[in-house]
Amino acid sequence: MPVIPNISFNVRFDLTGVPTLVLTDTSTIPVGGVGIFNVTTPDGYTRTGNFATPDITASGQSFSLALFLSSAGSIQNGQYNIEYKIKTTDNVISTFTRNWQMAYEVPVINLRNDFDVFTPRLRYYDDTNYQVSNFNNGAVTRTWAWSSVPSGNQSGSGAYIQLQYNNAYYDAYYTITLTASTLYTHQVYTWLTVNETVAKTVNTYAATPPTPLQFVTLISALKTELDRRVDEVLDLQNTKNDFEYAEGLFMHIIDKLRVQDLASVYRDLNDLIAVLHNYQIPTYVPTNLPIQPYNLSAYNTVAWGSITGNIQNQTDLWTILQTLTIQTNYVHDQQVASAAWVVVHNMGKKPSVSIVDTADDEVIGSVTYNSNNQLTISFSSPTSGKAYLN
Repeated sequence: MPVIPNISFNVRFDLTGVPTLVLTDTSTIPVGGVGIFNVTTPDGYTRTGNFATPDITASGQSFSLALFLSSAGSIQNGQYNIEYKIKTTDNVISTFTRNWQMAYEVPVINLRNDFDVFTPRLRYYDDTNYQVSNFNNGAVTRTWAWSSVPSGNQSGSGAYIQLQYNNAYYDAYYTITLTASTLYTHQVYTWLTVNETVAKTVNTYAATPPTPLQFVTLISALKTELDRRVDEVLDLQNTKNDFEYAEGLFMHIIDKLRVQDLASVYRDLNDLIAVLHNYQIPTYVPTNLPIQPYNLSAYNTVAWGSITGNIQNQTDLWTILQTLTIQTNYVHDQQVASAAWVVVHNMGKKPSVSIVDTADDEVIGSVTYNSNNQLTISFSSPTSGKAYLN
């Protein structure tokens, strides 16, 4: 019998379970013919076939070989040599060899948290770039699994998962796993494929957002920590930055809500929560109850009691927040012309004052310091502009 003219095989790296190298015959093997594979991988491992126990006994069959991965847990990149031999019943042996340099990088799972605990809405998105150099990828199959105390074990599919249970979103800890599979085909060697499965698990939480009073308490706790560091002569810059950012952001939120400016207010509140928790998942006791829509009107309608006593008993939240820290500078914007500008700056000192009119030309006014937190600027005639205090 003559040498087989069309001897060939395909190569597939199957990473969907136990890593396996799958070699599939694409020849026309005559009846009684058998095939073997001799394999050399980049780490120098050599596997030699034996016609006494053939790997292939008919056309289209596959042979699987356990695959040794790299130290990083992926396919070994480098030189592969695979020799395929087919022997017919009259002992004629046909040989075909594939040699190639493998260069393959595993896609890295990128999950995006899209939690809105104010509306509320809890989602996780798969933002992974599944493209791999030198390969074309097929459709991605995604399987999501997630669990929490209220929901138990749940599953889903698609580009994102919505963590909804009984038509509600819950204040709880969550464990979320995405498993994604796709088939990669080499752009040059179409006989070379990689059947890849990647997975990632994240632990996260969704907490009912703080009320205005709870925000004040958290900001006050940060101020207490700042005071402690000052008293004990410890490194305080990060704490000082966090406190000033949290306090300023909270006042900014109140400013916006007072004029019904809702643009990005939930983003601002999320940023405030993040800084108050030091950008970490906080230690807290989840309620495991549904998260209700956030009550923004509480920032305008809460009755705060008398102005003395503990923070819970304050009447003027705005004043309390302004006096939590000493400002280093202040800009007074006088839009309505007046012969006397009363400036409440809360800087805790008698600052220097520079004055400009609406054309940004410097003007002269008489400054009277009413207290360490207030001054009055007097003019010979009604004037508008700005006063810069340092």
